[in-house]
Amino acid sequence: MHSLDVSLIFFSIYAIVAFVYLIFLFYFIVPLIRKTKNNSAQHVNIVEEGVSVIVVAKNEAKNLSLHLRKVLEQDYPNFEVVVASDHSNDNTLEVLREFEREFKNLRILDIQDWHSEGKKAALTRAVFYAQNEILLFTDADCEPSSNQWIRSMSRLYQDRIDFVLGYGGYAKTGGLLNALVRFDAAQIAALSFGFAKAGMAYMGVGRNLSYRKSLFINSKGFTEHLHLLSGDDDLFVQANATKGNVIINTELESKTISIPKKTVISWWKQKLRHQSTVKLYQPKFKFLLGLYTASKFILFLLWPLSFLFSNYIFVLISFGVVLLLHFIIFRKTLCLIHEKGLSLWNPFLEVLLLLNTLFLSVFSLFYRSNKWK
Repeated sequence: MHSLDVSLIFFSIYAIVAFVYLIFLFYFIVPLIRKTKNNSAQHVNIVEEGVSVIVVAKNEAKNLSLHLRKVLEQDYPNFEVVVASDHSNDNTLEVLREFEREFKNLRILDIQDWHSEGKKAALTRAVFYAQNEILLFTDADCEPSSNQWIRSMSRLYQDRIDFVLGYGGYAKTGGLLNALVRFDAAQIAALSFGFAKAGMAYMGVGRNLSYRKSLFINSKGFTEHLHLLSGDDDLFVQANATKGNVIINTELESKTISIPKKTVISWWKQKLRHQSTVKLYQPKFKFLLGLYTASKFILFLLWPLSFLFSNYIFVLISFGVVLLLHFIIFRKTLCLIHEKGLSLWNPFLEVLLLLNTLFLSVFSLFYRSNKWK
């Protein structure tokens, strides 16, 4: 084949991929940064309904002692905090008993029976143990960014709303790994919020997710994927989300902050555990998310190949235009979820994250885990 033909084919493919990626940006991400009625807490429920905050913990004595107080001290008139200790063998119960003496709205569920081990089993027990219709989930190593967290999440419930998706960020501790972990969480939030706003919700994050107890019971909870480590915050949402029963919350008061992983290996294990459910996603989500990732990979990592061809300038122009639009749009998105500090590192972190995703996608073919803690 003539070199000019190869050059033309490469540019054509690159241009098509650039166009596909721009469609994703303008259809799923740009609507997020517009001030529309569904983008924040403008639809509010003035009746402050009872809320059950649920935390599942396994050997989390240290994290509970550091973070649970922020949950218990929420400024809200009617809420309980249910902490399910899942076969803990440290001093988790002692820490909880200490809090129980101070906070009357703390309810402890000590799970020790051998036949109900696993996070989803513990979550299911906690849901049935909860006394209120509105459930709000977070993790033991996580705390609300303000004392208005419960109010910010619960007031979005209307008759048609079954899910409220909140943003779960990570604490800023410095260093490249921390920036990458925080940027990854922000990217996941931007995409999942964008899909939800378009009526195609496919996930929430278990450290800041709310839904109705009646929905959980009527849909038989996690029955379809109880054997999997993950899925309580993505497969469950996919199975029960409709075009009109999901709303996102980007208010600063609704944000939660978790302790990030401190080593690359521990972060990789966390990512691999979450990726284990992707193969069970609905076909449309597997296709769209796969296409989105593939288009980003080609755009951000393969443009240097253009220097092998005579018309490289056209590829560079295409890449430059897409990169500029990407930077502008995601800077506004990062501001929306209160992660503005990450915007300056966007292109660099984007490339690192894509390389990391490629590595984990290959490694996941050989990695297996059967314990959540």
